[in-house]
Order: sequence, then C-alpha cells, then structure tokens
Amino acid sequence: MSDGHNEPTKRPRSAVPGCVVAVTALLALLIPVGYYSARRSQAELEREQQERRLRTIAEIRSGRGDVMIWDAELLEMLVDDPQCVQTVTSIHFFMADLGDPRFRRVREFENVNNIGFYDCGNADNVIVAAKDMASIESLFFEVTRISSESLKSLAAFPNLKKVRFEQVVADETIDELSRLLPDVAVEAPFPASSP
Repeated sequence: MSDGHNEPTKRPRSAVPGCVVAVTALLALLIPVGYYSARRSQAELEREQQERRLRTIAEIRSGRGDVMIWDAELLEMLVDDPQCVQTVTSIHFFMADLGDPRFRRVREFENVNNIGFYDCGNADNVIVAAKDMASIESLFFEVTRISSESLKSLAAFPNLKKVRFEQVVADETIDELSRLLPDVAVEAPFPASSP
C-alpha cells in the first residue's frame, strides 16, 4: 500500500503552446478578413461619395446656386460642367484640406459672390486663387486658419464688401484688417480680448 509519497508526481502539461497555436491560427484567419472588409468599406465609401457628388451636380443643374464642397474631385466636376460654372453663386468649403492644386480652379466660377470656409486646412491655396475674382463680395471663415499673407491679400479682392470670422480672432488682427480694408465690413464677434 502506498502513502502517496513514493509515487512520481506528474507535472501538468502547459497550455501555453496550444494557446499560441490557436491565437496564431485565429489571426491567420482574421487578418485577411479584416483586410477585405477594410477594402470593401473603402470602396463603399468612395461609391457613396461619388453618388453624393453626382446628386450635388444634379441640384446645381436644377438651379440651386449654393454648393458645399468637401473634396477636390467635386470642385473639379463642377468647373468641368459649363452649366454649373454659370449657376454657382455661393461656395462653402466644408471640412476639407484645400491644399490640393485642383482647388485653385475655384477661379473658374463666373458668378460666385460668396465663399465660406468651415474647418478647412490650407485655405490660403483658395484665397490666392480667388483674390482676382471680381464677383467675390463676401468671405466667411469658421474654425479655419489663414496666414498673415492671406489676410493682407484680402485687400486685393476688387469688390469685397464683407469678411466675417466666426471664431476667436486676435485684436491686432481685427485692427489690421480694419486698416487694410477700410471699405469692407469686418465682422469678428469673438475678439480674443472678450471674456
């Protein structure tokens, strides 16, 4: 009879190698599925964007004068359509990186009198292109930075009547704009000095 002390003890087998194999196999299956899903999602997103662009073009062709532009491809589609070039009177750039050179084609719109920027990067690119447009009467900026050079270039807009900054603006900038644009209504309801 044994008291249990003389029997060799069995060491439990480690589960780590089995887990490693299982995790590796799972990853081998999930990575291709994830990649395919991401590609498919990107393709769906691009398809939806193109449908949205085409709906926007159709609205402009039906007489709507204001347009919201979120990417360079839409702007290019608009300026490539002679009817849209004539119809658009107001452009609102919305959450776009305006650094793409295609955005400079904004100057091809013949009847645009208002350009607005909401949360856009590289707005200077559009300002440089638009500054000689005689039709521009109003500019609007919200959550959009522009360089001091672009601020100064606002004086080159031949028929500019109003500039509005719907964001915090330094008092010195407001003063400088008022000096540079004596015949332009400069609206900055959120000066940096206000409490």
